[in-house]
Amino acid sequence: MVVLNENFADITDPLLPEDERTDETNLLYVAVTRARKVLVINGLLQVLLDEAAANDGEGDIPAC
Repeated sequence: MVVLNENFADITDPLLPEDERTDETNLLYVAVTRARKVLVINGLLQVLLDEAAANDGEGDIPAC
């Protein structure tokens, strides 16, 4: 089980320097991909998932 705490930096914050955004995005990716059976998401990941769902089919990323 992997539990994401609320202490990840907000990678959607436009004031976050790009190098910090990259580091935090990589940390979030590693944490999420370590879950084998159960992933307990935090508020930030929920917002990102909600935004992705709202934009489904509207972005440049092809659907799977």
